Amino acid sequence: MRARMVSAGGTARDITIRNLSLMGLGGNFSSMPPEVGEQVTVYFAREVTVTGVLRWVEDKAFGMQFDCEIDTQTIDQLIASKNADLSPAVENGAWEVSRFYRAYANDLPQPDPKRLRLI
Repeated sequence: MRARMVSAGGTARDITIRNLSLMGLGGNFSSMPPEVGEQVTVYFAREVTVTGVLRWVEDKAFGMQFDCEIDTQTIDQLIASKNADLSPAVENGAWEVSRFYRAYANDLPQPDPKRLRLI
């Protein structure tokens, strides 16, 4: 999922979100990241905005903790908008959507859950 992150100083960066939970998110920057501990705002599609603190940065990967918990309806709305363009592929069986809201091609290997990082 793509979004835009704006730091407290006003610098905007495009980001790709890899993990999303009620209290934070993890992703990758398309450019140089802000400093750890910096207050940031993330602008998602559909006018959803969250604020929080950058907790870790490694190369262009990062983890952010939200200032307050976001509700599950907001997460469902974001995922629905992300997967809207996949609907025809899901309906004809070319793709499947797992219970974790990730879309995979049926012929691609599934990720090893033991290698996933908890944020």
